[in-house]
Amino acid sequence: MSQSSADDNTMLEEQLVAYLDGELDAETGRRIEQRLATDPKARACLRRLEQTWDLLDELDASHPSEQFT
Repeated sequence: MSQSSADDNTMLEEQLVAYLDGELDAETGRRIEQRLATDPKARACLRRLEQTWDLLDELDASHPSEQFT
């Protein structure tokens, strides 16, 4: 994979994370949704991220001790 492809993948993942978190402005959200509608690789990446989020939701939350600062 070329450096440009790796950079593009990283940028896509960052945008998809922001998309999942609801952090994108309306225009960027529309662009991501359009890409998801036409790009199978983007959809696959989104599915992987969603699966990761689902797994993280299953983890027990840790609670810091009283001495934690």
